[in-house]
Amino acid sequence: LEGRFPYGRYAQQAIHEGQEGTFLRFIDATGRGQGDVVPLSRQSREGAQVAVASQIHGGAVVYTVARDPRSDEIRFRSLSADGVVGPERRITSQNQRARDVSVAAYSAGYVVAYRRIGETADAAASMHLAFIDDQGNVAGTRLVAGATAAGARSQVLVGNDGRIVLLWGEAEVPPEAAGDPTAQKLTVGVARLTCL
Repeated sequence: LEGRFPYGRYAQQAIHEGQEGTFLRFIDATGRGQGDVVPLSRQSREGAQVAVASQIHGGAVVYTVARDPRSDEIRFRSLSADGVVGPERRITSQNQRARDVSVAAYSAGYVVAYRRIGETADAAASMHLAFIDDQGNVAGTRLVAGATAAGARSQVLVGNDGRIVLLWGEAEVPPEAAGDPTAQKLTVGVARLTCL
C-alpha cells in the first residue's frame, strides 16, 4: 500500500472503544493511527482476517465475517485513492464456509484467494480463487486444489505477466497422534496459474 493511500499502511483491530468487530485504520510509518477508524463488520470473532490490495486508482479490502458459530464468509469493500471505504459486498455465498483470505490486484480488478471448508467435519476442503471487478462484483471463480480444513492463511500474488501464484498452508495430524495438538504437521501448497 505504500504510496497508494494517504497514510500508506493499515492496521486491523478486534475491539475499538468498547465495540467488538473488525475495524480498519490507516497508520503512518511509526505505527500511529491516521484518520478515522472504519468499522468493517460487527459480525466478527477472534481470528477474523483482513487483507488489502492496491491498484493505480485505489484499492480493496477483503475480510471474514461470522456467518454462524462455525463458519465465516468473505466480504469486500473498495478503497478510493484518498482512503474512503466503499459499501460492503459479499464475495462468497451464504452456503459456503470460507477462511484464509488474501487478495491481489489483477487486471482492472482483483483476485481473492480463500479456503472453502466442507459443511461436515469429514467433508473435503479446497482452495479457490474469485475474480472480482473494482466494485466487488464476482466475475467468476476457480477451484484450484484440494486442501485440508485446517491450515495457514493463503497468499495470492500476481506477476507482471498476469500469472497467478497461490500459496497456502496445510495442517494435518497423523492418525496415530489424534488429540495431540503438538503432533500437527504443516506443509505448504503452491499453485501457478495463467488465467488471462
